[in-house]
Amino acid sequence: MRGSYSLRAFVAAVCLTVPASRAWAGDYHVGNTLVCGDCHSGRERLSRRDANRVCLSCHGNGNGKQSNAPNVVGVNRSVVPRQAGALSGLGSPHRSENGHTLGSALPAPGGSWVAGAGGLTCVDCHDSHGQASQYRNLVLRPGTADANRVVTYVTSASNDRTKDVWIRPSLSLLDRYSSANVRFNQPIVGQSAYSAWCEGCHSGTHESLGSPRPGRVDSGESPRGWRMHPTASATIGAENDRHSSFARFATLQNRVPTLSASGNWPSRDNVVSCMSCHKAHGNDNAFGLLYMSGRGAVTEDGDTGSKGYVDLCHQCHTTGIE
Repeated sequence: MRGSYSLRAFVAAVCLTVPASRAWAGDYHVGNTLVCGDCHSGRERLSRRDANRVCLSCHGNGNGKQSNAPNVVGVNRSVVPRQAGALSGLGSPHRSENGHTLGSALPAPGGSWVAGAGGLTCVDCHDSHGQASQYRNLVLRPGTADANRVVTYVTSASNDRTKDVWIRPSLSLLDRYSSANVRFNQPIVGQSAYSAWCEGCHSGTHESLGSPRPGRVDSGESPRGWRMHPTASATIGAENDRHSSFARFATLQNRVPTLSASGNWPSRDNVVSCMSCHKAHGNDNAFGLLYMSGRGAVTEDGDTGSKGYVDLCHQCHTTGIE
């Protein structure tokens, strides 16, 4: 027993002496930035029940013991909108219906997955020990996924369209997590790695042409419109701007994030996906929706010109516009 403790103490001591690189070439908690002492101390044994407490000791409202860790809960104190927005629960001012709620034991909306002991934790979505190939250290098998859901990324001055996400390099932490500095590619037309990852928990809310839930045909009925919004195969303005208008989308000052196979935004190949309408963590709107009118300054809730959710719909759709 004494030998076991001595080994643990030795490992902890070694980890505490490892220098942490602060170069933002990739995500933190990977390679040289996987520093044991950031999360572990001495004899403490951590379980999933400890995950939120440990994560928020750096990523909480006060940014805790690491001033350079991005804040993922509460009101954004900077002028730079965070790409993922902010979580609710555990002291966050956001309401539980405004996004992912830490500690929640309710089933995932649109799915059957339920979090384990302690409710929803950061490590249900992010690998605490890192995933070098995964955007934002996302876990490979979220929720009920029975196969790896890979979301690749590149941090580079130039885009690599074979990767799912392009992050522009920056020495500034704020810029690295800024919504203006992240772009979403579509390496395989008709598919969205980002959407497939979200589907691991929200399995009943995803539709695309040719999917098991085709959306265009209800059993015993003639073809009709989508029952749920597509997340991988609906190109803005694809049907001669009849159901959505690329002409409108392209002229907006502020546009929601979209996928692009060509690596151009706006472009005739732009496709809507989960991040087009929702902040991954959440914001101050119901379901983390982006109320974006296309006017004014961009915020985590959308933009300052927005009057409500209908402005989000009018990013692409022209029905009801006076």
